Amino acid sequence: MSREAAAEVMAAGSWRLAAYCDGDDNFMNTGNGCALGENSNGSFSSGRSRDFLLGFSAALFLIIALVLPSGAQAAKIKGLYELKLPVVSQDREERLASIKTAFERLLVRVTGKHDVFAQAEVQEIIKNSVSFLSRFNYEKLPEDFKQPALEGKEAKRYSQQIVIVFDEDAVNRELRKNGLPVWGKVRPTTLLWIVYEDENGRQVLDENQPNQMIELIRTHAADRSMPILFPLWDLQDQIAVTSADIWGNFKDNIISSSERYAVESILVAKIYRDPIDPLWRAAWHLYVDKDELAWESEAEDAQSALEAGMSGVTDNLASRFAHVSEEFGTSDILLDVSGISSLKQYVKVAKYLGTLEPVEKMIVSTVKPKEVVFKVTLRTGVGSLEKAISLSNVLLPQEQEKIAVSSIPSLYYRLKP
Repeated sequence: MSREAAAEVMAAGSWRLAAYCDGDDNFMNTGNGCALGENSNGSFSSGRSRDFLLGFSAALFLIIALVLPSGAQAAKIKGLYELKLPVVSQDREERLASIKTAFERLLVRVTGKHDVFAQAEVQEIIKNSVSFLSRFNYEKLPEDFKQPALEGKEAKRYSQQIVIVFDEDAVNRELRKNGLPVWGKVRPTTLLWIVYEDENGRQVLDENQPNQMIELIRTHAADRSMPILFPLWDLQDQIAVTSADIWGNFKDNIISSSERYAVESILVAKIYRDPIDPLWRAAWHLYVDKDELAWESEAEDAQSALEAGMSGVTDNLASRFAHVSEEFGTSDILLDVSGISSLKQYVKVAKYLGTLEPVEKMIVSTVKPKEVVFKVTLRTGVGSLEKAISLSNVLLPQEQEKIAVSSIPSLYYRLKP
């Protein structure tokens, strides 16, 4: 990269980095490390005789995102702050009611808590739902939309749907201000091993045989923005796992067989009608972060028992991965990332860190041979950052091999090749 090209990139935005460079993108392969600092005139200096100025803007990161794979296994939710509701008309009263309903659903999505409305501060936030609106428009109903059953001659049918988009920053800021969790866009994918038993026997819910139960699960997952995956239940699955394994929660077989799907959490469940009473019951086991969480649900019908159990899945995942801001504001840490030997690798790491929900902002603190130290300002605790990083396949934790020379806490990671 030429000096002129670097200057043009720097001029495009405020993300700026100074580092020694030998003329190609292997700018980390230098004999000595260099600490970066900004001069009073806004320029950067590495303190070396041969400086090379590189500028990176948020716009550059966005462009590179289109061409560089992230390597992440977790799913990034699209349209998290957009909701669509069917409406009868476009009149103001119905529109305001739809905005309120959509905002209530959004709060469940973003906090991950189905019982979020039980908190008094949430009721105050809902009263001002219109103030968080970014935009809305109307569009045709999808072709597969099913009209509800009509009751009475005067019942009206939905004619269109309203698309409502809320302001992400404003919503998140309000939630954090009130001490509520914010579950970011990068979320763990959950593999569902579910056996359903009815009068026809036991059936494993799989990707190839859609039915009402599967559609109900998909609808719940979509409403809560929870990435899910059903097993293919092909020959490889059926050799490794039986329906009896799932029914009895024989976790060793199940966890081993789940490796092919490269997911972050695994759900094992059985749903059945109790032979003694008329209730439908379900037993649930969630495996995440090497922990097992278990709960049960019951209802008069199978769908309600299923919905109650699936709420437990999203609630438990959110309790681990949704982040609550620190009571006394932000905090700083040093994030030491080794295995960076090229400009492209640096951009990949910087872009990735910028997507993590706990990260408020970051700057480069030090550049060393094949290593970059980032000073990261967190809006949550260090544990939240570690959990967010664990959801991807980008950075791998490293044992601390160095004596700390800073009062700021440090985390050590390595870029996965």
